[in-house]
Amino acid sequence: MKLGDAFLLNTVTSDDHVWFVAYQSDSAIVIFNFTSWSINKDHSCVVKPQEYSELKHASTVEYRHGELVEGDSIKILEEYGIRKFVAPVPAPTLVKIAEGAIRSDFTAQKIKRLFST
Repeated sequence: MKLGDAFLLNTVTSDDHVWFVAYQSDSAIVIFNFTSWSINKDHSCVVKPQEYSELKHASTVEYRHGELVEGDSIKILEEYGIRKFVAPVPAPTLVKIAEGAIRSDFTAQKIKRLFST
């Protein structure tokens, strides 16, 4: 998987929230998902439909649900976890998301460190 790849998960609990690769190294990726904007959500990064075509309305990045996926788990995600790929997240939007990951109080420290290097 590569930076910006976006997809829907193949799980019972996942609805149509778009997940995407926000960070990539040789052996790991970080994935986040978008969720509908509301007043009680983390506002570290609000993304509008003009910034990403798969969004129908203003959405926030769910930093608290971010996942660091490493090694063989990436292949498992690719083979079994993805229901459908959708349009990739554009580079300028990924920059905004990375800045939000550093700012957010909800981003796990291990993930924050990756975005800070």
